[in-house]
Amino acid sequence: MPGDDEPTLEESRLTGVDAWSPLAPISLAHHPANRCEVWACRACGKPFLRYTEYGGYYEDRRIRELDPRRIQGQS
Repeated sequence: MPGDDEPTLEESRLTGVDAWSPLAPISLAHHPANRCEVWACRACGKPFLRYTEYGGYYEDRRIRELDPRRIQGQS
């Protein structure tokens, strides 16, 4: 929607593949990648995506290796 700065909650993934699976594509325009921060491992320096899911009474912190081969173009 024009003028809407809120990132979408729409997902772009393969049928039967969880968004956090190492095999799932990473679409920077879709949830959850569009709400992630990019961090690097202190030990090896590899980049990863960091996401915090805020539920009613909990926080669920998730990470995923940022594999450039899995990144999809904007759609």
